[in-house]
Amino acid sequence: MPRKKSLYDTIPFDDPEEIKRDVCRFRCRDCAYEEDVPGYVVEEFIWWEDMDKEYAKTKPDRMPTLICPECEGTLVFKRETVDT
Repeated sequence: MPRKKSLYDTIPFDDPEEIKRDVCRFRCRDCAYEEDVPGYVVEEFIWWEDMDKEYAKTKPDRMPTLICPECEGTLVFKRETVDT
């Protein structure tokens, strides 16, 4: 008897090709460290802003800010980063 397809089989979390196609580049404002963040992670933050309208009003756009793993500074979406 064939195995029933589970929800896990349809979620691309472990598919390296899917993750490469759907990434957002973030850069640290303090140390210039850069990292690719999978789109599904960014979407979780955007979903949260939909639930918290007051917090969403404080942000200029829908992209989240993250904590830099190198210096604990602020990672911002690369479009927002000014090269020095």
